[in-house]
Amino acid sequence: LGNAEKAGSYLAEAGRLKNNFNNDIANCFYELAAGETAILKKNYAEAITSFRNAIEFGRQWGDSSAVAESLEGLGRAYWYSGDSNKAMENLQYSKQVAAANQLIDQQKTIFKTLFDYYKALGYFREAALIADTLLLLNDTLAVVQNNNRRIIMNALFESEQSAKKISSLQEQNEMARLRLKQKNIINIILAGTAISVLLIALLGYRNYRQK
Repeated sequence: LGNAEKAGSYLAEAGRLKNNFNNDIANCFYELAAGETAILKKNYAEAITSFRNAIEFGRQWGDSSAVAESLEGLGRAYWYSGDSNKAMENLQYSKQVAAANQLIDQQKTIFKTLFDYYKALGYFREAALIADTLLLLNDTLAVVQNNNRRIIMNALFESEQSAKKISSLQEQNEMARLRLKQKNIINIILAGTAISVLLIALLGYRNYRQK
């Protein structure tokens, strides 16, 4: 991280690969990477252009997370370039998009940038309020992650129970099939015995008549 030369090399390779796809998703990710690389190189005008492009591709793609991330990057680029008004405008817009779409991870990134922004400008009261919000977001994210784990565990348990029920039903069906087969065999034996008795009786009756 922070190695602008290596980042530029990777970006050039990504640009060559991007041409093989040429869709909104690939273009959005490429422009995001280009913006971050430009920031590393302190080329903030280029970063602003790349993040603006990423916003447009993100909107065409229809991904609110990509749009929020691009707006946050654009806000940072304006901040580093010295335009605090446009920096705050885009950071606030990014925060709104992330909140509206319940993108907790993205909100954490935005609030971290806002915290650094306020602290750098000497707005320590605002920075403290942002820090409190970050703590709340961390707690919220922990709750969401725990709920997700609980949902996954419940799904696994229900899946296991369903598998056991299916296995039990299969065993019951197999037992019923075996009982039916056994019953059929007994019926065949009984039928064979009855036929044998009948034949013996007929033979006895015929012998009797011949006498």
